[in-house]
Amino acid sequence: MLKGWASGMASVDPSLNAGVYASQSEYRNYNLVTQSMPVFVAIAFGNGGPTPIGGATGSNIRGYISFAAACTPASTLAQEESTLLNPPWSGQFNTLQFNAGVYCAPTTP
Repeated sequence: MLKGWASGMASVDPSLNAGVYASQSEYRNYNLVTQSMPVFVAIAFGNGGPTPIGGATGSNIRGYISFAAACTPASTLAQEESTLLNPPWSGQFNTLQFNAGVYCAPTTP
């Protein structure tokens, strides 16, 4: 199925690069480590997380997309940012996602 996805993307626009978004358990259970396309893994803050799941690591992971991030207090946001800058979550293209309606004002150093 993923090869079909990549082929379909290339047939529409060869300059596009196909990738897949998966949870840690999907990455492990579907053996996505064997795919040549980039994978973006979902992680979540909350309940003490994110927590690594065994078997959910590989060289094709390009980033981690976290959900349930918080911007207040500022120390929580700083901790979440730091988490995504350090192993095991230091992907090349990481993002923080916030719940709908949450606005995080820019901070000044």
